[in-house]
Amino acid sequence: MGQWGDGGMDDWMNGRVPTFHLPALTPGVLLREFGEARLLVANLKADDIAALVCILRERAVWLRAQPMQRVIAALTEAAQRWLAEGSPYMRTTLDLLPRITGYSRPVIEHQLRHLLTQIIPDALKNLLSENEPPFPHHLPLVTCHLSLVTQFCAGNIPGLGIEAILFPLLAGTPTFIKASSGEPLLAALFADSLSDVDAGLGECLAVVWWEGGNRELELAACQLADVIVATGDDHTIEALRRLAPPTARFMAHPHKVSVGLVGKGYLTPETAAAIAKDVALFDQQGCLSPQVVFIETPSQTSAEECAREVRTALQGIDSKFPVGSLPISEIAGLQQSLATLEMSGALILRTSGICSRSVALPNASSPPTAYLRLRGGVFLQRIEDVSEVRHKLVAFSDRLQAVGTALPEQELANLTPFFYTLGVCRICPLGEMQTPPLGWCADGIDPVAGLMSSDHQT
Repeated sequence: MGQWGDGGMDDWMNGRVPTFHLPALTPGVLLREFGEARLLVANLKADDIAALVCILRERAVWLRAQPMQRVIAALTEAAQRWLAEGSPYMRTTLDLLPRITGYSRPVIEHQLRHLLTQIIPDALKNLLSENEPPFPHHLPLVTCHLSLVTQFCAGNIPGLGIEAILFPLLAGTPTFIKASSGEPLLAALFADSLSDVDAGLGECLAVVWWEGGNRELELAACQLADVIVATGDDHTIEALRRLAPPTARFMAHPHKVSVGLVGKGYLTPETAAAIAKDVALFDQQGCLSPQVVFIETPSQTSAEECAREVRTALQGIDSKFPVGSLPISEIAGLQQSLATLEMSGALILRTSGICSRSVALPNASSPPTAYLRLRGGVFLQRIEDVSEVRHKLVAFSDRLQAVGTALPEQELANLTPFFYTLGVCRICPLGEMQTPPLGWCADGIDPVAGLMSSDHQT
């Protein structure tokens, strides 16, 4: 199992789990705490990062010479090893990620299996179908002149680190990955599993962690990059943008939110269960999490009935997707926010438990709530007619990622062009918001084709 032990929990208890994958470099290590886990991180200086970047760029010539069938076969085999019964990779991840991220084990396992089962030859070929000739030919040279993709990953959703490895390799480009400040494990572990399958491809990857905001290390990682992929809040993205060389393409994935929309008479128990699933997965921490669900209903009384239906569904889904753990300080802050909303006239319905989920239904006099995240909960907004959503969504216009719907077909068709004008990148039925297909275009960016061109974009 490469640099990793196969002791799972024993390795975690003894602080033996590393969070790096480094070709041709043996670093010193430090023991750091992430949530409730102790992990080994590489102790690197700017010169080490610069050396790694040069090593990866040199691997680009080798990678471009490989048949794409080799890349696809290796990625598929690595995913299958994770999915195999008793997999040490999956066991280690499911032991540690709940302690690192606070997400419950069932939520993490659901997400990983959803992602890994999509890593199959046909799906990977489909990601390349518009960018390369039929297999087993190599990628066309015109799209393969990039030598390095540098990525600054987020850790709010399990699986992002795996995708950060998939897409550059499919584009024929080595990648340097700076893991999320709060979740350093998954990308390094998947890189190691891929290296076990194909050592040559493993040498086209580097995964490291350092505390966010270290400009010296960030500059070293960016200075020779052809493409820089940055995920994070506005401050993080703008700081990294300033470090990007003028010749590099900068691909930003900033903070986004999503919403739901339910037509009159469509809030059935099945729709309530679908809303609950989208809310329960990742506890409203992802860009596809529906922060607000607009419900077309004739009166406040009927809206309150809808809120109770959703609360019942959230209570019911807790056994399948338990709410994640939170520090006491965050629980206190959440309860204070809910109390403030309640004092303003909002109806607050809570599920049972100390880490309960909540449904908040503001009345007409309640303050705007568009950007307040209810950890594990959701806002419902009553609208008298579905056309009102055009006005309501203006507040989200530069931050809207997805819309989950339960609407008559014609109403959805009428609204779809408007959603696209707001920058919406995903429109799907409620209950499917958190499970997009592999390679979906988050923020309107094709994750593979976007790495196949050196055109300068910001």
